[in-house]
Amino acid sequence: MFDGAWSNSPGYNKPVAGYYDVSLNDNVCTSGANSGVHCSVKITDMSRMWDDKRGAVSTIVGVRQGAGIAAIQGDSGGPVAVPYSSGKVGAVGMIQAVSSPMMTGTSCGSARVRGTNKCSKTVLFTSMRTIARSFNAPLVTG
Repeated sequence: MFDGAWSNSPGYNKPVAGYYDVSLNDNVCTSGANSGVHCSVKITDMSRMWDDKRGAVSTIVGVRQGAGIAAIQGDSGGPVAVPYSSGKVGAVGMIQAVSSPMMTGTSCGSARVRGTNKCSKTVLFTSMRTIARSFNAPLVTG
């Protein structure tokens, strides 16, 4: 998982140790290509339905605690993870969308492409286990 600011392209990465299954009130980090890494994102809902324009899907909801955002448009597809003291991460999920209330402009903080993109303290994501099962794919660890 890439870890760092969007503007630090060499950045650094953290290897994946395995799956991490979250519960309500757990904290995770999101890592989006447009806005970088955001931690202190608290799990507030384990099953919210969201229409991805191909049909309704069940997502997990996380809300950034304190200042800052959880994600911005353009972060979709980025990882959601739990950092371990070993320097590795547990794979939690993949960013799907941001949710209301939405913000734009300087309220979104630093982003590669801020423009009219909407950001939020609330992020919707799909479980990594669900994604891997859907594609009958293994989780790559290292």
